[in-house]
Amino acid sequence: MRLHLPQALGDGRRFVGLGLVWMAVATSGCGPTTPLEKAGIKIEPGSDWTTLSRDKVMAPGDIVAAWAGPSDSRLIVYTALPIPKPDSDWYAQESVTRLTGLPGITQAKGSSQIISGSTAARVDVLGAGDGSSLAATGMGQPTSRENKPIVPTRQVTVTFFMPAQTLAVVCNFPESAEPQLAPVVHKVLTSIALDAPASASRSY
Repeated sequence: MRLHLPQALGDGRRFVGLGLVWMAVATSGCGPTTPLEKAGIKIEPGSDWTTLSRDKVMAPGDIVAAWAGPSDSRLIVYTALPIPKPDSDWYAQESVTRLTGLPGITQAKGSSQIISGSTAARVDVLGAGDGSSLAATGMGQPTSRENKPIVPTRQVTVTFFMPAQTLAVVCNFPESAEPQLAPVVHKVLTSIALDAPASASRSY
């Protein structure tokens, strides 16, 4: 069928318009929308945990999500720069060495652990804190960041090494609540699912 130029241009505009609508429909809702999705992690703290504003907590990286849990516990997910040729065993032991010399730290142990099919570096610490975080030690002695009483505090950190980022999940809770919260923390950690596998060991 032969079309006159104005008609052809009109049909072309309709085709372009339909193409743009199709592209908008195809691309909307398909990409990651929440900070957790953008970080490539799924985690299910459970009904006992309440979402916290990210500016209410501190972490050595970009905070992705945070929750307040039972007995003043805290759960934080954060990302940091990727580590070249990562090794989970080395990272765990290096973290223990660094933490052991800090004021107020009484126990620290590290190991590799399989979580979500990937090897993560796990570091368990017992030290001075306020139950929801380990105490700051910049002045040479433990100091609560929120002016709370200093109490023995446990911190469990699992770190995954991704090609584009380092991803960490941190849980802090009072040592006095350890019998009740240790199973809760274990359940939270086993709920972790990564969109892509993390690196497990050094590659040479």
